[in-house]
Amino acid sequence: MEFQCVINAGAKPVYKPTTESYGMRICYVADPEGNLIEICSGNDDTYHVE
Repeated sequence: MEFQCVINAGAKPVYKPTTESYGMRICYVADPEGNLIEICSGNDDTYHVE
């Protein structure tokens, strides 16, 4: 899981991996400088961009 990889590399957890009500899986971490990073994924059934 990427969340755990970035935590092991020094990022700080902000919002643990969660499946939101609209179907997207999302989490947030902060890098060592404090920048907020979003990691997310969706599937074809819940998220579609044309």
